Amino acid sequence: MKTLQLGQYYIIAYEDWIGGRIIGDRLVGRHPIEDRSLQPKAIYRLPPGIKPHSPWVIDPNDQGGFIFEAGGATVGARGDQLVAILYGEEDYDKNWFIEPARGGNGAPTYTVRSERGEFWTVDRVPFPQGHRIVLRQRAPGDDQSFVLIRVDNEAEATDASERENGHSSRPDHNRYGKGYNAENQDRVGARRGGRDRQFCA
Repeated sequence: MKTLQLGQYYIIAYEDWIGGRIIGDRLVGRHPIEDRSLQPKAIYRLPPGIKPHSPWVIDPNDQGGFIFEAGGATVGARGDQLVAILYGEEDYDKNWFIEPARGGNGAPTYTVRSERGEFWTVDRVPFPQGHRIVLRQRAPGDDQSFVLIRVDNEAEATDASERENGHSSRPDHNRYGKGYNAENQDRVGARRGGRDRQFCA
């Protein structure tokens, strides 16, 4: 059994994770430039070097799955679109099931599935903001595999790598927005007493 705990995470498309590093400095998340309406905000595989709003918050729920938050907003689906919900959460599917993906080459690689059996997928249609994350039926290939790196675990692993190799491969926490501050850490730590969810490997 493996355990995914409440906490802050980076999410990286599997194709952007090679040899324990984020290739091209690409993360999955909300684009930092959004309109100011209360309309749902798209989730993207962002272009190289673009800062997302913040790390993700992943929280086990009472339904055997997980709640994902991006930029402080719950992430859900309406139709095949994955979005951060700013208003009216009752109209969206928000319960996600995380399952280990095959072929991760040792990386913490997972698929994320909805209750309807559809998977987070990197869409191949490009937008200026990046490639949208959408929901699709299970398909072969790496488009539905994502690396989930807990922020504090990533820091510890990278420190060891830096000592061994004499250089830094860690993403600069200060570059990734408001998520990397004490206020956000306190908010995460206070939620539900740090419960975790176990799932089969």
